[in-house]
Amino acid sequence: KDMVKEIDSVIALYLGKVDKRQGITRNPEVNIMQRIGVARQYAGSRPYGTTSTETTLISNARAGLKEGLDATNAFYSDSWAAYRSAMEALDVSAFKETKQFAIDD
Repeated sequence: KDMVKEIDSVIALYLGKVDKRQGITRNPEVNIMQRIGVARQYAGSRPYGTTSTETTLISNARAGLKEGLDATNAFYSDSWAAYRSAMEALDVSAFKETKQFAIDD
């Protein structure tokens, strides 16, 4: 359960947290995909090249992506590596032990 929560927190950096409220809601936290999307939208809407606004948005998206990638790489090198070694060390069979049944004569 702890590993699932940690994986969800890494995914939330990119896509945002799951919002279980009903209706049209907006999460105030800015995630990486939102930053990239806004930068793409602004850069694509300028017919005469980029301005300082687009340069700033692209820079913010790049910085957010770098932070997310650093967090992802840290997760895989620390938590995931320890979890994977623990799971590989287990001797788990996919099958349960079966018993033989018979009728006494």
